[in-house]
Amino acid sequence: MGISYYRNPIIAQMLCDYGMAEKAGRGIAKILKYCKENNRVLPVFESDNYSFNVTVFNANKNISD
Repeated sequence: MGISYYRNPIIAQMLCDYGMAEKAGRGIAKILKYCKENNRVLPVFESDNYSFNVTVFNANKNISD
């Protein structure tokens, strides 16, 4: 889906060490797939040169709300 890299390799390594992340490049695709399959509002991803922000909506809300 594109080039995968860690924006902050220290945090990424810590997440891998604690079993909270597998590898770079799979998470966003998995999140989008889950939301689509479960009729959930898609999260909003925003990035610039200094930050990466994700807006995740209430799990009890679906697209038809």
